[in-house]
Amino acid sequence: MNKIEKFIFLTLNDTEIASIRPNSIDLMKNLKKQGFHVVKYVAADRYELKQMALDFAKSKNEFTLLVFSSDEELYELSRSDLTIEEKKSILPVGNELAFDILGSKVGFSEFCLRNSIPHPKTQIIKNQKELQNFEKDLIFPIIIKSDRGAGGHSVFRIENYAQLSSFVDAESMTPLILQENIKSKLYSVEAYFWNGYLTGWMFSEIVESFSEFGISFARKYFNPEDRSFIEILNQFGKLAKANGFASCGFFHSKEYGYLLFEADLRPNAWHFLFDPLGINLNSRFVAKEATTSLHPLYPTNLPQNGLVLRLARRELEHALNNRKYIKYFSLSISMALVNSLKKNPGIKLESFHLFHFLRIISLVPIKIIYSFVPRIIRDWAGKRKVTVLIIRKILPK
Repeated sequence: MNKIEKFIFLTLNDTEIASIRPNSIDLMKNLKKQGFHVVKYVAADRYELKQMALDFAKSKNEFTLLVFSSDEELYELSRSDLTIEEKKSILPVGNELAFDILGSKVGFSEFCLRNSIPHPKTQIIKNQKELQNFEKDLIFPIIIKSDRGAGGHSVFRIENYAQLSSFVDAESMTPLILQENIKSKLYSVEAYFWNGYLTGWMFSEIVESFSEFGISFARKYFNPEDRSFIEILNQFGKLAKANGFASCGFFHSKEYGYLLFEADLRPNAWHFLFDPLGINLNSRFVAKEATTSLHPLYPTNLPQNGLVLRLARRELEHALNNRKYIKYFSLSISMALVNSLKKNPGIKLESFHLFHFLRIISLVPIKIIYSFVPRIIRDWAGKRKVTVLIIRKILPK
């Protein structure tokens, strides 16, 4: 297959190293396998990131899409002093009225409310005084979200007035979002947009995560009977003029149907499954023209009852960071000994080799030794990125 499209993964050095996203590497490998030309650039700091983005904006004809690794980079560039046209050429949204959704929960909610996109009932609070004005009308429990933050670190369920008051006073987290508590499972849609149209999607139910609203490490992938979320994503994509990968979250209930509560315009750790689940994005690109007349691609080789998939490497990282060494070692051994490919012969996932197992095990003494290093040295090392550089060399690629 000819290489007809070029993806450039543009990342910040500290984000790339600190996050350690092996599945982003898998995504790049799978895109290359599908015939895309993929290049990776790493900026040393935010100034260099801006300069690199500006250089790409001036040479837009040389690439198809910039793919950013985190919301932080998108937030910085969307609010930088680049011109509107420069931003349109490098950001994953082509509508300047949608720039505020990048890296901002408040911006995303305002965009949905302004454009009548199905969204949980939401009240945006800009300051403490506004919060006091709305307190008497609140129905608990409610969901509270700060404007910034990822991985569920800034999302909480609040049960009463006292908890709300003490929490907000302690966090000083305005602006924030107060959102209706929807009784629903959490559903995720990994999507790809092209010229505002939904081109491909995978649908999953969150099975296990680090916390109620935190990062997930187990999901059940299936093709739902109710696919009205496609219409919602097309509405969102056309209004934002979205391009590229998106990580979208939905609630679903009989009363409301689907409600879109988040859409981060960058790939997440699960997007690498596009290729194993039978979604070939290259089949929809012809000379950079959007194929708007076709239905979006979706997984074609899933069992009828769905398939539960686990990001074991993410679960390993969580166990190690929380010093759950028994769980860490038992999971590592099971990954080395059990080959899940035998159970699902129709889905080709990357196997976990003994060499990877040994590399991960070697992280344990580093973590233990590092925990005894004086705090002042750890702070210095963190700023200098010494320790994370060491860890990056050991983690599996």
